[in-house]
Amino acid sequence: RQRQMCIRDRYTVEDAVEVETEGSCQVWMVVEGKAVRVETREGMRQRFNYAETFVIPAAAATYRIINETPGEKVILVKAFIKKGYGKEVGYRQIQKGILRTSVLHPCRGKIYL
Repeated sequence: RQRQMCIRDRYTVEDAVEVETEGSCQVWMVVEGKAVRVETREGMRQRFNYAETFVIPAAAATYRIINETPGEKVILVKAFIKKGYGKEVGYRQIQKGILRTSVLHPCRGKIYL
């Protein structure tokens, strides 16, 4: 039996949610609703609309996801590398072009792969 490399969680955000990376890169997709804004503790901000995918590096540590449409829920799906697989697994996938998306880096701003 093969172990799963990624875990997927589903979040429903009505207002805002504080998230910790727990040392793992996280990949998010907005699957329902209009838009969210992601803010890191370093002050980086970026808006993501319905059907957009974004990556939060482990170095971000904590960040907030804010629903930009008050009164309407937004649903997101989060995938991340399980502990024990090591940071190099996610990095190799990005290098191979599997994750073709924008990256919100806490120090350098938005980077496109």
